Amino acid sequence: VAGLALAGPAIAQDKVRVGVNPVSASLPLYVGIEKGFFKEQKIDIEQTRLVGGTANVAALIGNQIDAASNMVTIEGINANIKKPGCAMYIAINSQNVDYVMEQFVVRNGLEVKSLADFKGKKLFVAPGPANVTMAKAVLAANGLKDGDYSLDQLDIGQHVGAITAGTFDGGYTLEPPGSVMRKNGVGKTVEAGLISKYILGNPKANGYAAATVITQEFATKKHDVARRFIAGW
Repeated sequence: VAGLALAGPAIAQDKVRVGVNPVSASLPLYVGIEKGFFKEQKIDIEQTRLVGGTANVAALIGNQIDAASNMVTIEGINANIKKPGCAMYIAINSQNVDYVMEQFVVRNGLEVKSLADFKGKKLFVAPGPANVTMAKAVLAANGLKDGDYSLDQLDIGQHVGAITAGTFDGGYTLEPPGSVMRKNGVGKTVEAGLISKYILGNPKANGYAAATVITQEFATKKHDVARRFIAGW
């Protein structure tokens, strides 16, 4: 009782609003929460699920979030043109044939051995202009032009279900849906490391396609909170 009486009030945690895109590049956020890294820094994470760059950019520009767990670099640049300083990168991830992120997958039962075999197929793509552009560029590099296939944007949370149900023949997905499909035996990866191979010209090149951002306003007005959030990350 004496010990409790002498104990001071609990130190308040500073809230950080994070737009969460549920792909493997967001793992530092989940690991940081689970391992208590943010708690050690007196940071309370408030998550808002925002799928794709477009939704995250809008939230950053509108000051609805302080950070985004996974912002495609092309869309981050575009965001900074619209509102300078709204997307400041604090961490960046490489992806290629070894560090797999983007990939084309196909449902089981279809004879698709290469990307050229997607001709005439119904495909999905992870949402956002960057993913759509990359998917089309990769298919074009394999001899397929607009009209040779159908391509619809689909929330990545629905990719496994779409493959399982046979709603789509295949598509351009990210991790972890690709791994989940393979583990569940409902689909397979046709090719991964697409950006490195077809855009950068080397399957093992480091494709710095997406990363974590905070806003300049957050870094300036709440400098110490931002510093501790970055430390946790």
